[in-house]
Amino acid sequence: MPVPTATRQVVSTLPRQLLTFFKKHPPASATSWLPTPPPQVPDVNPASDTASTPPRFPKRIQNPFLPSKNKITSKYNEPRYSVRRQTDLYNLATQFQIQHLLPPRVDHKEGKVGKVMKGLTQWKGTKMERTRDARVAAIKTKTALAKKVVRTRKSRTKAKKRAQRTGLILN
Repeated sequence: MPVPTATRQVVSTLPRQLLTFFKKHPPASATSWLPTPPPQVPDVNPASDTASTPPRFPKRIQNPFLPSKNKITSKYNEPRYSVRRQTDLYNLATQFQIQHLLPPRVDHKEGKVGKVMKGLTQWKGTKMERTRDARVAAIKTKTALAKKVVRTRKSRTKAKKRAQRTGLILN
């Protein structure tokens, strides 16, 4: 089947990485990477002697960006393309506006870690470093209380001294 000239021109402008990827993993269509529906079992009519043959579905193309499971050993194989290479391919494909032909990939959010619940992470640092916040908060409350106590005691002693000077005795 001859290749149209417009397709040849587009293919000639693609970079080498995209060309080798599409040679190894050619998409049949823009939606060929999506999972295929499960095969439907045809109705077998008990009255007829011949059962209809099940319809043939095209073989599902395996996504090279995702880990795959070996059906015999039940072990998982690593993706054929690393995350860095996937990103490079996607960036090149977006430049040429053919990213819809690439298979879907998993978004890795390793840098976007939410707030971890307290007690789930393993502690790090010395005991002094781990308990510093609680100690600083306790010291602040105690110093505020101590300043208040000092003010009241000073005012009492000043009042006593004034009273002694004037001749009044206060207890």
